Amino acid sequence: MITLLISNILIALLTVNPNAYEKNEALLVNFITEQIMTNDIDNGVLYISITPANEPVILGLQSALLKNNITITDNKETANQLVRVYVESDNLLSTISRNTHERSLSADIIVQIVDPSTRFVLSTARSNFSYTDIVHLSDPYILASSWYATHFHNYQDISSRSWIRRFVEPVLIISTVATTAYLLYNVRSQ
Repeated sequence: MITLLISNILIALLTVNPNAYEKNEALLVNFITEQIMTNDIDNGVLYISITPANEPVILGLQSALLKNNITITDNKETANQLVRVYVESDNLLSTISRNTHERSLSADIIVQIVDPSTRFVLSTARSNFSYTDIVHLSDPYILASSWYATHFHNYQDISSRSWIRRFVEPVLIISTVATTAYLLYNVRSQ
């Protein structure tokens, strides 16, 4: 009974909620929002285009900008400025152990502010995004979304459990302990 209680407590402590980790998309959208906010943006209405993008990403970026009192439009003609965002990502997922992974997100981001009437680029800012953390999940791919920039493009297995460590080390340890016990018993007997 006590063993069952202890095992349930351990399982509850070791089980990690996938929602405890911020999704790749949220990390990238927050960084892009910061980059847009650091540019010279007139108080007015913005039109945003992201390459590559999908609808949830654009909505997430619009929502983040609205929180910063930036007005967004879906019509280029009513915008005071156009914001073009280009994202090129190279994300890596490294497996440390069965349920432990290292997530490394990196992206080159270009933010251009464009005058809608003349189509001249008013400013261009290039920045590098990088984020690394350890994720304790059995399926870390749930952190990626349908947006291509959030996918894990590379995979690496850096687990330290090779066949030598799995089989040879336990045999060496057992034989060393057995030899030590045998020698101690024989020396004591004499």
